[in-house]
Order: sequence, then C-alpha cells, then structure tokens
Amino acid sequence: MAGMTVGCSAVDDSGPEPTETASSAPISLTAVCDGSLRGEGGAALKQISGADAFQPGPDTNQSMKKLAASLVTDLEKSGRKPERMLCSVSPQGGNPSTQVLWITFQWYKDTPPVGGKRTHSTYDNTRYGNPGRASAYDDSASLFFSCPTASGQDSQGLGFIAWASTVGLDAVARYQKHDAQVRILHAASVALAKQLGCFKQSGLPETLGELTPLPVK
Repeated sequence: MAGMTVGCSAVDDSGPEPTETASSAPISLTAVCDGSLRGEGGAALKQISGADAFQPGPDTNQSMKKLAASLVTDLEKSGRKPERMLCSVSPQGGNPSTQVLWITFQWYKDTPPVGGKRTHSTYDNTRYGNPGRASAYDDSASLFFSCPTASGQDSQGLGFIAWASTVGLDAVARYQKHDAQVRILHAASVALAKQLGCFKQSGLPETLGELTPLPVK
C-alpha cells in the first residue's frame, strides 16, 4: 500500500490507540467485535482459535457505532489520523498475552503503489485480488476499502486500511490461517462500511465465497 496522504504520514506499526475499559465478562462467538463476525467471519475465528467463547484481550473493545463516530471525528481534524481499535479478544480460559485477536481501522488515502500493482504472493505473504487487495501473513492481515460517503469532501481514493492480528491462534495450518484471517477482517470491514453508509462504494462483496491467492513469485 502507498502512504496515507489525508493530512498525515504513512501507516505505521506503533499500535492502536486505546478506547474503552475492558470487561471480564465472557463473550460468545456471535458477540465478538460487537457482533460483526457473524457468518463467515465467526466461522473463521472459530477455525483458527478452536474456541467458541472468548474473553477480553489485553487491549480494549468498543461498539461499532462508537468506532464509526470516532473515525468521522478523526477526519475533521488535521494531522495524522489515529489507528482505532474495534476489538481485542482471547479464547476463554486462554492467555490474553499470547493468544489474541485484535482488529483496527485507520483512514487511508489509496494511491497506486510504486512499480505498479502487486500481482503476486511471496513465501510468507499471501495476497488476494479481492477483497480490497487483502494481504495475510502468519499472524496478521490487512485490506483496504473505499469510504468516500463518510468523508463529505473531495475523497478520491479515500477509505480505510483495516488490520487484524491473530497472535497465538494457530489451530490450523498456515495457509488455512491466512485465508481465515482475511475472512475475519472482511466481516468486520463490511460491518463498519455499513455503519458509515459507504458499503455500496466500498468495493467489498457481501460475502467472500472461495478465496483465490495470487500466485507465488
């Protein structure tokens, strides 16, 4: 991905900004990430974690509605747009410091990558043409989706970079996990795009079906 240009610098890995105080109450699979992982996303999370009940992770959780409001407010401010946490969960009874899913979103200005489109995978990075030029590593994934409606301004190429980390959730083989991570992130992204009213412009399909990795070169 090219660098963020909405009044800010490139997306970095400094970590998401904290949100709300975590609760110790158990979380059902259908309620994870404010219920955004139902269907394909929930099935994928169960696949890689081997669990159907969860607990808050080491970071904090917030509702999709509150996340959307924070992101809209971010766009009204100058300077770098912060990375916003949706959720952080760990399998019930597990160790939140070593087994955790977290998902974040950040405004991103999409521009053509230097050297043209990235049209292949590598040994440690599986790329997909859709959704959102998704990319998955062994413990993380990312995708981009457009969201011009939420900006209310000249917004060519404006949208979100969505990130997921799945450290320690290794109940399946690595390439199955790459696929599952993208499904989890896609489900949360669809939910956010709908909350912001930009799903029709997002370029995201409602469901994924079979994912085809780009060839390894």
